Amino acid sequence: MSNLDMVIKAINYIETNLKEAITVTDVSDAAGYSLYHFIRLFNGITGHTPKEYILRRRLTEAAKELLHSKGKITDIALTYQFNNSETFNRAFKRAFGLNPSELRKCAVLKQLPFLSAMTEANLRNWQRMKDLEPEIVELDAICLVGLTTLVRKNTALISELWAHFSQEAGLIPNRVIPEKWYQVAFWPDKLEMDGLFIMCAVEVADLNNINPNLVGKRLPPAKYLRFVHKGLSRDVGLTYQYIYESWLPKTDYRLTLPYNFEVYGENYLGPDNPQSESEIYIPVEG
Repeated sequence: MSNLDMVIKAINYIETNLKEAITVTDVSDAAGYSLYHFIRLFNGITGHTPKEYILRRRLTEAAKELLHSKGKITDIALTYQFNNSETFNRAFKRAFGLNPSELRKCAVLKQLPFLSAMTEANLRNWQRMKDLEPEIVELDAICLVGLTTLVRKNTALISELWAHFSQEAGLIPNRVIPEKWYQVAFWPDKLEMDGLFIMCAVEVADLNNINPNLVGKRLPPAKYLRFVHKGLSRDVGLTYQYIYESWLPKTDYRLTLPYNFEVYGENYLGPDNPQSESEIYIPVEG
């Protein structure tokens, strides 16, 4: 069994037992490794210690239950193996910056640093990304014209949006030359609205004379972390997961604005070219 297979086996054991009283020793035994070597290998391949991974996965699933169920906070805490609500509240506040009751009362959906269950694809991407540091850039206001849609689970809508927009883009006046194509993701203000608003757009000099079939959007001046995604477009979600779930939580940066965007410039060679590059911009402070 390879080290990667061992970690995947350990993750599967953790995911099956998130609501059980398991220890890191239990996980290392299930993976068939000594505790010392298991902790080193798990951390090296996932970027998280086993203890940290178990804690963040439990907090993530507990937060989802808080958002999507009416269960008592104490009951949810006990379900995910927190001894009492006080311990749960402290861990929750450290992880997400607000306590469980505040999350339930909050009218605005923040981009919380949840940790999804890691897959083989996540782990391979993490190994590729882990030594890459983003560039910090300051950008002036950006004017965009394009099309938007609300995307929930059907991500095929994004490809359909791009296909529709490509027929309209050539008629947009005041396009910035050389052309820059953008995909912007805005998360909704309300907790009750599931999904993301996606905008496919080109950068323009101003928002005058917009075709009534299209929409204009002005992104404010901001500081961004600039990451580069290299590879197939369909795999960009893995890079976003790495950024939001593994890289950002280990830094002092704080998200400032409810969106991110991807830019397709001269190094973008098409969605199916493994050498293609796109730029990801995350607005932050810190």
